[in-house]
Amino acid sequence: MAGRRTRSRSMVRALKAPDLYPPRRQTEDLRRALNAVGEFARSPEAFDLDEFLARQEATNPAFWETL
Repeated sequence: MAGRRTRSRSMVRALKAPDLYPPRRQTEDLRRALNAVGEFARSPEAFDLDEFLARQEATNPAFWETL
């Protein structure tokens, strides 16, 4: 019985704290940003900042508003 109560409490906590679980769109944006950081870390001299910014603007029209 104690196990069931513990799971139930954690599920309630998750529902009460939705900010701990970001919406899918934010998760996708974060994943893209992390991929760009990884790309830069692998080869900083080959990283094209203009191309990166154009790609961000194309995938997320409100990109400049988030900065």
